Amino acid sequence: MGKAFALWDVEKLGSLAAYAGAALASGQITGAEGETFKAGNLGEFKIGANALDELFRPGVLHAVSPTRSTMSETPTRRRICFQQRIHPDRIEEYKRRHAAVWPEMLEALEATGWHNYSLFLAPDGLLIGYVETDSLTAAADRMAAHEVNTRWQAEMADLFDGIESPPDESFVPLEEIFNLEQQLAAARSAAGASRPGQVPRR
Repeated sequence: MGKAFALWDVEKLGSLAAYAGAALASGQITGAEGETFKAGNLGEFKIGANALDELFRPGVLHAVSPTRSTMSETPTRRRICFQQRIHPDRIEEYKRRHAAVWPEMLEALEATGWHNYSLFLAPDGLLIGYVETDSLTAAADRMAAHEVNTRWQAEMADLFDGIESPPDESFVPLEEIFNLEQQLAAARSAAGASRPGQVPRR
């Protein structure tokens, strides 16, 4: 039998770190021992020595050598696009509010993993959002732990058209059907494999 080794749940650890960072950024906690904060679906946690052992207790695996199937991988950042719709008569107000988003809301978004987050608005009210994060659902859940997000969603709700839930629970994800970098890399790889040592014709 091979050597036994511990396997930590890196994905949960990363999510919890994001929640903790968001709680610090929002002022919910200061980092002092004994403070508690909510971490979405992971529950409530208390700051202190060994406070997270129960959740992140490593499982013990036995293997001759670690392989891709037995090693936990850190969540990667994904490109995500979604759509919503703004009431046509509230478009200018929506633009006005997003020209100066509350600083604490901006800090919370960054702390909870909303990278390269952008919004694009069509004249008819079609809203397209783009973000790079591990999961749109997980990122929204992390933001839900922030009081400032609750206030922001309440402020924005009446600007949206055709939703019955808060705006951050009404995203309509879009399917990515083309990515230049991915296809270009695959094409170059295939060309190099078929003609080793030769420069592909253009």
